[in-house]
Amino acid sequence: MRDIDAAEGGHNTSFLTRIAENMLAILNASQQGQLFELAEQQQNDIQKFAEMRLPLIAAFRRKLSGDIHRGSSGLDKNAVMAYSADLYALDGKLSFERARGTGRILRSLSAQQKKALARLKFGDSRAWPDVGEQFDKRNMSHEDDVAVMTYASEMFSWYTGSLDANSYFCPERHGMYFVGFGMKTLPAMGKQNYSISTVLTNDSGEALLDLLSTSQQKHITDLPNMQRKDLEEIVQVRRAIATELLRFLGGDAADEQKVQSLSRRYG
Repeated sequence: MRDIDAAEGGHNTSFLTRIAENMLAILNASQQGQLFELAEQQQNDIQKFAEMRLPLIAAFRRKLSGDIHRGSSGLDKNAVMAYSADLYALDGKLSFERARGTGRILRSLSAQQKKALARLKFGDSRAWPDVGEQFDKRNMSHEDDVAVMTYASEMFSWYTGSLDANSYFCPERHGMYFVGFGMKTLPAMGKQNYSISTVLTNDSGEALLDLLSTSQQKHITDLPNMQRKDLEEIVQVRRAIATELLRFLGGDAADEQKVQSLSRRYG
């Protein structure tokens, strides 16, 4: 939803906040309460997911600096794959619980609520009014506040989007161990209404390639073809996960073990 916004506001620091507040404004007190409960329930696993990433990040940094433990042969591909599978199994658990909880709320929307939701357009943030804060953030932790706002924005994009949108593949999610997205977000931290350039990745990447010799460039330019089969499978796996989780929107029960297995393969 961020990357197709007609107003090109998808990478503005107010983007998620605006759609989340609009979604919360449509929900009644009971429905909002279910979001608050979900945030509390998932908080430990959200923290665990963040902490589980740290050993992988440290291992990649050691690879870069040549800081290899005595007796170790270095970064081991199979160990990285196994650890990443465990990490994304937890991600699958979080996603399953989130889809079950938000799916229950979305199925409970009244006809009037659905009409209000239809006025908010997917892919055009110009259709989103500024409605202000919908709950007193002083009554909850910062972590719970972030989770609730995330859930609310995701509810909108999930309900108004599509299977293709749910399956959208964004490679920088898989480059997080190389700080790529941090390069974008760091200048925006703590700033209201700050827009991150939508061409930053392309321009900075092109600038780096220009600095390299032909042989050095080849190490990077050869990667897409080397990884194409795996990248395509990632899209297929993500689509299968998205298809299963969409069952919650229709009132069916999704298969938790299937989501877990697919998420582990994804990792």
